[in-house]
Amino acid sequence: MPGQASDQAKPTSSEIRSALIWLVVGLITLAAVTYWATHSIRKRVARETTFARITKVESEPLGWDEERGLQVKSVGTYEFTVDQRQYRGRVDPHPDTHKVGHRLEVAYDANDPSSNCTVSSERTFIVDVLLLLAGFYVAYAMLRPNLRVLRRRTRPSST
Repeated sequence: MPGQASDQAKPTSSEIRSALIWLVVGLITLAAVTYWATHSIRKRVARETTFARITKVESEPLGWDEERGLQVKSVGTYEFTVDQRQYRGRVDPHPDTHKVGHRLEVAYDANDPSSNCTVSSERTFIVDVLLLLAGFYVAYAMLRPNLRVLRRRTRPSST
């Protein structure tokens, strides 16, 4: 078969160099995805939730737009208590629902409550799993063809 003959041929040095580069890129991608996934899962497991109150809503300048003038966005500050200590966080409030005094659910790191976010702004677990699977697929797609090239290099010649 014609396809098998080309598979058995020894790769050129440029094919090997390219395969090694993509192999390194694939391994770096795999390491980054694995680190991100374990870090994200650890953070999710260590998360506790409580309720906070918006204490202040202020406008922050975003910049100047020639057509619309000064652009601003509202930023809310919320406060919550853990073990009789006050903590703060910030949220981009929705103008209709997030007003001073509004109650919202907050997720925080049990070991460091200053690391917190509103529950609605936290990514869902299914999104984390889908991103993890996509990352592993990309790494696999980079590694698989390049490992074939490197295996061809090490196979003993049948002629």
